[in-house]
Amino acid sequence: MAGKPARKQTGAVPTLPLAEGAGSCFFGFHDLCPFDETDRCGLLIRTPFLDRPPQAGDSAEIVVADAADGGVQVVGTTTAWNFPQGSRQQWRPGHPGQFAYNRWSGSRLVAVVQDRERNGESEVPGGIYAFSPDGLEIYTLDFARLHRLGGYGYVAPAATAGMDPCPDDDGIWAGPVGPSPRRLLLSIRAVAGALGLEAGAGAPPQYLTHVVPSPSGRQLCFLHRYLLPDGGINTTVGVCARDGTGLRLLGSGFYSHFDWADEQRLLIWGRGVNRLQPLRNTRSRGMGRLLRWLRPGYRVAKRIFGARWVVQEHYYLVEVATGEKKPFLPDQLREDGHPSFWPGDRRWLVTDCYPDPAGFRNLFLVDVSSGRVIDLGRLGTPVLAPADGVDDYLRRSGVSHAVVAQSGGWSYFRSRSGYSCDFHPRFNRRGTQVCIDSMHSGRRQVYLVDVSTLVR
Repeated sequence: MAGKPARKQTGAVPTLPLAEGAGSCFFGFHDLCPFDETDRCGLLIRTPFLDRPPQAGDSAEIVVADAADGGVQVVGTTTAWNFPQGSRQQWRPGHPGQFAYNRWSGSRLVAVVQDRERNGESEVPGGIYAFSPDGLEIYTLDFARLHRLGGYGYVAPAATAGMDPCPDDDGIWAGPVGPSPRRLLLSIRAVAGALGLEAGAGAPPQYLTHVVPSPSGRQLCFLHRYLLPDGGINTTVGVCARDGTGLRLLGSGFYSHFDWADEQRLLIWGRGVNRLQPLRNTRSRGMGRLLRWLRPGYRVAKRIFGARWVVQEHYYLVEVATGEKKPFLPDQLREDGHPSFWPGDRRWLVTDCYPDPAGFRNLFLVDVSSGRVIDLGRLGTPVLAPADGVDDYLRRSGVSHAVVAQSGGWSYFRSRSGYSCDFHPRFNRRGTQVCIDSMHSGRRQVYLVDVSTLVR
């Protein structure tokens, strides 16, 4: 797609705090909207610490922030949360005043569904990852498994026994918003089988994550992941019908963040061609050591020359029906970020990038129809060292040793602490503001960016 280079704005992003004076608040991932149907109430999470990842029993508050006056109301507490995705707190579509978040009830994970108008709450077994677009179903995952294998999960209240690396009784679950048991839509083993992976004792531990319904709700997109022998991660992009049938695998190798461009296409950052991937999947110790030794040089080359020159890393528009991939604005959007379309008009896209060596990251607004990329500016992140206690956390949290070895104990610890803070941009309901998480002020807060004069 053609387009002009992004308009540069060297100044900071003009921001307005959503819950000023409320302490350290954040929302979480880019695949959900923090605001209710009125765009006045923001559903956030408030935590008493930032300098370490949460351990079992660490509590955080679920709060509703008033965008009109900045007031904050505590509506619940939870010990099922993390810094990248919060407690998956989200408003229930089609049901004004209702929202859900995750909570441990003893050793069971449940989704708490609250009704602000009736002042009542109920528990749904299995927790929540996402509502269906009509608000009638809940999709969920095994958050304890996610945590142990390096995904965005929760520390279980009690230690869990050994786990099947490729189970046929775990994966994506679904059920109505009520007390009925969840049903397994798609198992991890079914996806592994479609990939041709072995399912026995020698299989790499795998998980499914990032479940996002299509705009109509008729399809689900998800990611399947496992660690490679060289310490990298293999990601497969999958799509199935909302009942778990019709599995299609759209690419395998390196893929990260995505959103539905429309009902037929996905926008995702990934690698188009990687001739080393068969070697990286080889379970040979010697090959694994060699590739692990080469990885630091590969990272440096990407930083110096850019991902698009070292390997074919771009945003891609992917046709769900055929798997065909086309680079999306490769000359303007040159780095991985967290893309999010405005559901009201998917012509508009917002995304970000990871911090540069000086700690600054940029926020981009994209007019998909014209290919125009507007650089809204950048914000810095203070360089803060996490708390002591890395070894104690790793010992008690149950995270796989292989996951920790991939990046190193200290790096993993910091990446899961509150000091690691991506923008994770998302539009409000009307498309007049972009909401981001940021620490540029020295504390973690949710900020609003006015785009009303640009999104027309």
